[in-house]
Amino acid sequence: MGMLTKFWEGLGGQIAERLVGRLFSPALIFWLGGFMAWASRQGGVTRVLSEQSKSWGAAPVPMQVMLLVVGFLGLVASSTAMQQAQPYLQRLLEGDWPRGMRWLPQRYVYRLVRKRERLEYEYNSLRLARGEAFARGERGVLNEQQMGEIRLRLQRLPQDPARMRPTKLGNILQIADARPLHKYGLEATTVWPVLWQVMTAEERHDVGQSRAGLERNIESWGWAMLFIVWTPWAWWAAPASIVASSAIYYASILSAAQIYGQLLEASFDLYRMKLYRALALPLPPNSTEEEYRCGALLTQFLRGEAPRVEYNHLGPATLTDEPPRGI
Repeated sequence: MGMLTKFWEGLGGQIAERLVGRLFSPALIFWLGGFMAWASRQGGVTRVLSEQSKSWGAAPVPMQVMLLVVGFLGLVASSTAMQQAQPYLQRLLEGDWPRGMRWLPQRYVYRLVRKRERLEYEYNSLRLARGEAFARGERGVLNEQQMGEIRLRLQRLPQDPARMRPTKLGNILQIADARPLHKYGLEATTVWPVLWQVMTAEERHDVGQSRAGLERNIESWGWAMLFIVWTPWAWWAAPASIVASSAIYYASILSAAQIYGQLLEASFDLYRMKLYRALALPLPPNSTEEEYRCGALLTQFLRGEAPRVEYNHLGPATLTDEPPRGI
C-alpha cells in the first residue's frame, strides 16, 4: 500500500510539474500581451483591471472557480497546440516552404551553391600559393587569417549541393546530418533511431536535452510570430513580434541547433561501435576507408534493402539475400 501511495504521489508530482511548466510558458506571455493590447483600446490596463476586479468580486465563488479552470485549460490547450505545430515550424525555418512558394528559396539556394564554389576556388588557390611559397623557402607571405576565415565560411555550408538549404538553421542541421555519412558511411536519418536505442540513459541525456531546448526555442519563435495578430488592437504588437522573433531565431535557435549538431556528431564518434555489437556484427577495421564501406552496408541493412550484412576484416563486405543468422 505504501509503494502504491508513493507511485501516485510521484505521478501527481510529475503532472503538477508539467502543468506548471505549461502555465509559465511563452503561451502565458502571448495571452498577457493580447490582454494588454485589447485593454489599451478600452481605456488602459489600469482602468480595465479596476473594472474587472469589481465584477470579479461580485461574481459567485463557483463562477470564479469555473472561469479560472476554463482559463487554465485554454492556456494548456494553446500551449499543446503550439507544441504539436513545432515540427511544421521547424520545417518552415529550415527552408522547406509550401509547394507554391518553393521557387523563392530555390533561387537563394542556387546563390549559396555558387557562393560555396567561389569560396572553394579561393581557398584552393590560396593553399596552392602557400605550397609554392613554402617550396621557395618563403614564409609569412600569405595571409593565414584569410584562409581561416574562408575555411570557417565553408564549414557553414553543406558540401553536397543537394543538401543546401536557404536558411542558416537548415544548413546547420543538414551539415550535422551529413557528417556521420562522410566520416563513417552511416546515414544519420536511418541509423540514429537505432543508435539511440543502444545508448544508455546517461549517454542520451545531453543530446536529448539539447534537442528539447531546440524545440522549445522554435515554439517560442512561433509564439513571437503569432503575437502580430494583436496589431489591430495595438500598433506596437507588430514591431514587438518582429524584434522578438528575430532575437529568438538568431540568439537562441541557431546556437541551440549548433550545439545539438555537435552532440549528434559526437554520439556517432563515441558510440557507433556499440551499434555493431548490438547487431551481432564484427567491428569495422581500423582503416577509414574500410569503416566507411562497412558503415554504408550497415545503413543499407537498416533500410531493409538486404536481410543481412556479411563482412570480415580480411575480405570485402557484401550484402546477401540469405536469411539472417544470429541477427
